[in-house]
Amino acid sequence: MKKEDIKSIVMCAYGFGDSMIYMKALYAIKKLYPNARLSLLYRTNFKDIKLDFVDEIVSYKGIESDKEGDFYEKLKGLNCDILIIPRRSTTLHKTLDKIAKSLNIKKIISFTNLYNIFNKNFKTPFPSIIRNKHLSEFILSLVRQIDKKHFDENIKNIDFSQVKEHIYKDFSIVDSFLNSIKYDKIIGINCFSYHSQNEGVNFFIRDWIRLAQNIASTHKNFLVILMHAKFESINFNIDESENLRVFTNDESFASLVAISSKLDYFISIDTGNVHLCDILQIPSFILIRPKATRHFLGGSYNGVFDKMVVKPGFQKHYKKTFSAFAKKVEEKLSTL
Repeated sequence: MKKEDIKSIVMCAYGFGDSMIYMKALYAIKKLYPNARLSLLYRTNFKDIKLDFVDEIVSYKGIESDKEGDFYEKLKGLNCDILIIPRRSTTLHKTLDKIAKSLNIKKIISFTNLYNIFNKNFKTPFPSIIRNKHLSEFILSLVRQIDKKHFDENIKNIDFSQVKEHIYKDFSIVDSFLNSIKYDKIIGINCFSYHSQNEGVNFFIRDWIRLAQNIASTHKNFLVILMHAKFESINFNIDESENLRVFTNDESFASLVAISSKLDYFISIDTGNVHLCDILQIPSFILIRPKATRHFLGGSYNGVFDKMVVKPGFQKHYKKTFSAFAKKVEEKLSTL
């Protein structure tokens, strides 16, 4: 398709973390095709996601079949010319093929599999091997499939460090939370990650709390924030102090962006907040599992990032591993 013939591009994300990883691709699409209507279809617990470079953001519950669930109806309302969906599932692609024919979608762009590799309704990068590339960069290779020549000639002119300036922030509850608190630096700590928890790679909540308490005790001039959301199944039951507080978000993405933008350093398990802080260029130290290091590392927006890699089964040496993590954290904070 000629770029002037593209009226609507839709990118589909499966969750909050996906949405954050896809930011580069979304930003690139709007810069490369400013006259096309850009929509993001996403699944997340967060509300009020607003991006200056995305024309419409629509939530959906799931893709069940070609005409079941709300995905079909939501996509139908977007009058899509090109659908970008970074998934490799053959079953999903069969469903999308039926949807594309029904809705007259001109092209589906996705990862390569045996179903779509010779299907004229799909465009895929080839070879479709991620290897050690950050996933945000690999998602850009899907954007390239729209028009390779146009992409190659113009991608170098896009300054991705500016993405953070185009994400809506709501400081209303953040300003209230920080009001009257005196501090030199703000340290954010996040210990929630559904995926890492399921993989068996996380510390106990009590140890994350102990880490926060130790930092607050050692660095009296730092405000240490344990980050929490109302939809989390676990609540913090701690005695807050002058420089140790719990920030509980009310399912607002804009508030999460606002509090994250205030941080001087971020300590976390690998999760969507890590990718948000990457975009905001907040220095971070992350506990991460080996297979995630290839695709989900920070620093992809020219920020400062470091990690400690732990394998599933690290619990055999749990105390030693946690002590090593806490020591590395203190080394990082001592340089602030």
